[in-house]
Amino acid sequence: MKKLIVVFVLLFAATTIFAQSIDMGSFPTGTWLDHNYNATWTFAATGITLKTTDGTFTYSFNSRNMEGFRLSMSGVQPSITFSCDAVGRTYVFRAALPATDLVMEIDNKALTSKYSVTMKKQ
Repeated sequence: MKKLIVVFVLLFAATTIFAQSIDMGSFPTGTWLDHNYNATWTFAATGITLKTTDGTFTYSFNSRNMEGFRLSMSGVQPSITFSCDAVGRTYVFRAALPATDLVMEIDNKALTSKYSVTMKKQ
C-alpha cells in the first residue's frame, strides 16, 4: 500500500513538473469553492486542479488531457471551455459578476442533465 501511495505521488509530481502551460489569457487565476461537492477548483497557467476541501487531490486538467481548450470573451467576461475524455465530461467556466464568482457548467456525456454552480473565490 505504501508503494502505491509513493507511485501516485511521484506520478502527480511528474505531471505537474512536465505539464505545458495553457494560455489562461485574461481568465482569473486562483481557487474557487464548489459548495455542493465540498471541492475546490484552482486555475493556474499549468492547468486546473480539482481537490476536496480537506486538500485531497482529485484530478488535474492540463494541456495533455484537455481537448478543445478555448478561452473566449463575452463583453468583459472571459470563459473557458474544454472537454476531458478521461472523465467523460465537458466543462465551461465563466467569470461572473461580481468578479470574484465563477459559474461552472459540467456536461456529463453519460447523463442527460447538466450540472451548474456559482463558485465563490477562496
